[in-house]
Amino acid sequence: MGYGLFYGVSTTSYLSAFASVDETFLFVPDIFFNVVVAVAVVLTAGAIVVLALAGRLRAFSLPYWVPTGLLVAVNVVVALGLFSAVPAGVQLLVSGLAYGVGSVVLRLAWLELMAAQRPQAAIYQLALGILVGAMLAAVMPGLELRAQAAVSCALLLVAGFCFRYARKTVLVLGERPGFPVPEAIGRRSGTYKEAFLNLGDAIVAFWILEAVVGLLNSFMLAEGAFFPGAGSVAMIARIAALIVVCLFAFAVQRLPKISTFSRVVMPVLAAMLVLLPFLSEGYSLFFNTMLLGAYYFIAMLISYLVIEAAYEYRVSVYVLMGVAMMGTRLCLAIALVAGYSIGSMPTSVFGDSDDAFYFLIVVVVVVYILSMAAILLSRGRHRRNEDRRWFGEKVGEEAPSDVVSAEGGDSRSRRTEFDGALEARCSALSVRMCLTEREGEIVVLLARGRTKAHIAKTLYVTENTVRSHVRNIYAKLGVHTRQELIDLIEQENPASDSG
Repeated sequence: MGYGLFYGVSTTSYLSAFASVDETFLFVPDIFFNVVVAVAVVLTAGAIVVLALAGRLRAFSLPYWVPTGLLVAVNVVVALGLFSAVPAGVQLLVSGLAYGVGSVVLRLAWLELMAAQRPQAAIYQLALGILVGAMLAAVMPGLELRAQAAVSCALLLVAGFCFRYARKTVLVLGERPGFPVPEAIGRRSGTYKEAFLNLGDAIVAFWILEAVVGLLNSFMLAEGAFFPGAGSVAMIARIAALIVVCLFAFAVQRLPKISTFSRVVMPVLAAMLVLLPFLSEGYSLFFNTMLLGAYYFIAMLISYLVIEAAYEYRVSVYVLMGVAMMGTRLCLAIALVAGYSIGSMPTSVFGDSDDAFYFLIVVVVVVYILSMAAILLSRGRHRRNEDRRWFGEKVGEEAPSDVVSAEGGDSRSRRTEFDGALEARCSALSVRMCLTEREGEIVVLLARGRTKAHIAKTLYVTENTVRSHVRNIYAKLGVHTRQELIDLIEQENPASDSG
């Protein structure tokens, strides 16, 4: 409930630039406001990331009431009508800085609470929180601007007390058996490199979509390409994306990979973009709803994936989400400025507005193709490195040209010997820790670096069943991550259990 209230107020404040604009065009309230927010987000998130990496920011230490008070103060100024006495530029500057700083700190604080729990519980809380926020954001724009600001103040205070209660509850539960100790969330039993490798393609895909959305909408804003329903597109797209997320979370109980989603949806959007100048306003409305729906869907998945990675690798949410937020805002700010500049060019540069829009389409499609290629290359390199690492080769070095060993065996025999030794260690560990036969099979596959989806396909079970087995295995062995499981297997001596 608390996260939903914060999410709804934050969304409303952003789309209206704290009631500084009468109507939002798609998701861009104002170019200058967005650039100011981007600067504030990058500086604030960057400072938090540096402090977390330096060990100066302990788990559950981010302040909550200070950023809440900052957002409340701006809404109080709006509610009292004091902004009307200052120039519009100063109004947008102050509100943009307040929103950038306050929203970053509050969002990181909320996500850290969710990362202290098992990801299976966090996805339900995240989805329900966004549902509450989306409903709130759909109702609040109907209020008069000062009334909207006053309601925002009250809701932010309620969200603050919800957060205070939730944080205290998490800290108390952290002292009980079977619940992750809160301090361990910020303790590095995994590495940030591993966590970012796991999140890399998802974050890059989101950055790409952020840039595309910003580029197109800022260009249309500069061109004055308004059409009926433009102001409600963002809300419709957000609700549609939320319905899809809830469908996956509650019905399918499995979230799709962002890289797979991007490879399926982005080409469709690129094809629709090519036809955009030739078709009606209704088509433009449909295209923008699709584009923003994909954007919000990936944004929601990014939040969950960060929570999952922070829990699995026991690294700080501050660092993972902070880096993601910095890149997101940088991509958006650059795209907004570029799109607005192209749309504002005089007719001497482009023959007419259609020529400028065709040029923009070419830029967007080229950026998309190059970015998708980078994602695929990154994933392929990561998989090859994982395979080489499991077979005892050093990543980053060339394999020896002479693959034949002194005993006459080749690289294939070395792999067979490695597999046999690995299975012996896993078998010994399974017997000693009383694992079931199925759990023993999964331990071997986990040790070989196989994904849960691959394991499910190999064993002809659902991925949800594999997750359940993995949870039981981790509980029995007293580990929390795959790396801890591997370390435990490496310590096992098969000979000691032979009798």
